Amino acid sequence: TADVEDVQPDPALVEEYRALLLTQYDSEVRYLDQAFGELLELLREHGALEDAVLAFTSDHGEEFFEHRFFSHGGHLYEETLGVPLVLAGFGRSDIPAGVVEHPVGNRDLLPTLCALAGVEVPANPLLGSPLAAGHEHRPVFGQTFHGHEPSRGREFVEKLSVTAGHEKLIHTPALRRTELYDRSVDPTEQRD
Repeated sequence: TADVEDVQPDPALVEEYRALLLTQYDSEVRYLDQAFGELLELLREHGALEDAVLAFTSDHGEEFFEHRFFSHGGHLYEETLGVPLVLAGFGRSDIPAGVVEHPVGNRDLLPTLCALAGVEVPANPLLGSPLAAGHEHRPVFGQTFHGHEPSRGREFVEKLSVTAGHEKLIHTPALRRTELYDRSVDPTEQRD
């Protein structure tokens, strides 16, 4: 019998399914864009943007077979962990334009919003720090308890990751496997 990892799906069927999912995903993004625009217009009409900061982010990305998996939660590669974090200030809360180039985490969002509002950041070791000029470069951690491994069939495995600068380490304890990627030359994390 063949090992599960040796089973190769029909590339034509994979590509057909991938194309279908990407079309649906693009439709969802267009719908969200339209709905977000309507929300902004409604907020503007009611004067809620005279002194406001809006944050736009996500809890996860989506995988379209870049690493032999569809969906999310099964891996800790960039297509799942790399999510947008956009802040926009309106009226008196205008925010200078800028881009943070190094990895940051969703745990930095609350401290950033507190800093922009002039409110003290709650004392909590799980919180990050405000994003601003000179923001400290710290490792960003990821974890899933629903990791996908073909050799384990339908059994979930824990996966852990740490991203520091352009390097990402992914560890799967149950398999005693560690992967290391240099994202400056391998942004799609294909070469361990």
